[in-house]
Amino acid sequence: MRSTLILIIVLTVLAAVVGGVRYYVLPTYYPHLLKQTSSDQTADQAAAQASPTPEPLAESSIATVSAQLLQSLTPRQKVAQLLALPVVVPANSDQIASTAGELSGEVPGFATLFGQRISALQADQMTSAIKRIPTEPDMLASQPNLSELERKLLEPLVAVDHEGGTVQRLSGEGMTAFPSAQEQCGMDRESFKSVLDRAAKELHGVGIDIVFGPVLDLGANHPILRTRLCSDNPDVVRNYGLFWIEAMQAQHVIPVLKHYPGIGQSTVDLHTRADTIAFNPVEHSVFLGLLNTYPHVGVMTTHVSLLSEDGSSAKLCTTSPECLGHLNLSAPHLIFTDGLEMASAQGQFASGSATTTKQTLSELSALAIEAGHNVIVLGKTVPVAETDKIITDLADRYQRNPVFKQQVDRALQVIWQAKFDHWNAMGELSVSSQKPL
Repeated sequence: MRSTLILIIVLTVLAAVVGGVRYYVLPTYYPHLLKQTSSDQTADQAAAQASPTPEPLAESSIATVSAQLLQSLTPRQKVAQLLALPVVVPANSDQIASTAGELSGEVPGFATLFGQRISALQADQMTSAIKRIPTEPDMLASQPNLSELERKLLEPLVAVDHEGGTVQRLSGEGMTAFPSAQEQCGMDRESFKSVLDRAAKELHGVGIDIVFGPVLDLGANHPILRTRLCSDNPDVVRNYGLFWIEAMQAQHVIPVLKHYPGIGQSTVDLHTRADTIAFNPVEHSVFLGLLNTYPHVGVMTTHVSLLSEDGSSAKLCTTSPECLGHLNLSAPHLIFTDGLEMASAQGQFASGSATTTKQTLSELSALAIEAGHNVIVLGKTVPVAETDKIITDLADRYQRNPVFKQQVDRALQVIWQAKFDHWNAMGELSVSSQKPL
């Protein structure tokens, strides 16, 4: 009787532990595991036993594949690779496939998720649908001879704003509330690392490739950015950025440092108006130090007009080669614009002068590429018809302007190298992915 009672208690405890792991751990980190049936698992195990581990690709192969893609792709397909198109995640899961389908005709190089309180399951389903785009019928029909590796390099990298606090798109069921930058910088070292590690694992688990963060602008009690800022102490912000980068890279998530050249001095909301600031060597050193230490992170510029050193003129950083030239990077990086639909990208209401002629998003995109950006970010308010026009206009410019063509081709090589490094680090590339040369 006593032994029977003990056995019942032990079995009850084990059931509770297993149920807890299934309920709390799996949905939080890897929702796609919940969709795998036992028969799928058996098939996977059999395949793993039957097939040897794929041989990793040689680093030098990316140059050859890039050259092949430049020959194979149409101008429209090439310029689309420079765009981060917006994807508003629908609340109804039945609409996810059709939402991803809106991108399939273009095969963008990047996609940015938008939405409120997106759950882990929604994010996982959305990222999976987006990553299938290079193998959708439209792309297979237009480019039937691409190798598996070439299609992998065309696969969109999925990005999301996930700073913490007021800026966290993925905050629904299965995602942990992420504290603000201000709160993160107030934590002790171990607590901070634990929070970052959990956030990175959750992002990776739902298929996110890029996180737009951390914010490295220097400031405290900022009227606009508020709790999005860590500190006005450059050493504190530098360490904050270092911990962020290490945690994200450990989970194969690419962090994007923002907002270069630093907007801690700005006191306006750049979504609604522009501002002019002076070059801040201290803020600049925080960005440059981390970028040159970590070659596989990205950087996002912002729409501020930067005064020349003598103070005689100001140029919008988004379209200014001089502003990006200050970066002086030791290796190529992914360089993102901020959302081009923002009013500040037009220089509207900039101190000292105001832009009188509004530029189209196509014109801004071309100027941003010419300035040195290799990823053009578009926000959720930009409709599909407008993104179609941007691609059409950029493709036309690519065909007519040899200098612009060279700039796009260089940007593509940076993008495909970054994708190659990303997928290779995750073990998703192999010799079998490449067609015979």
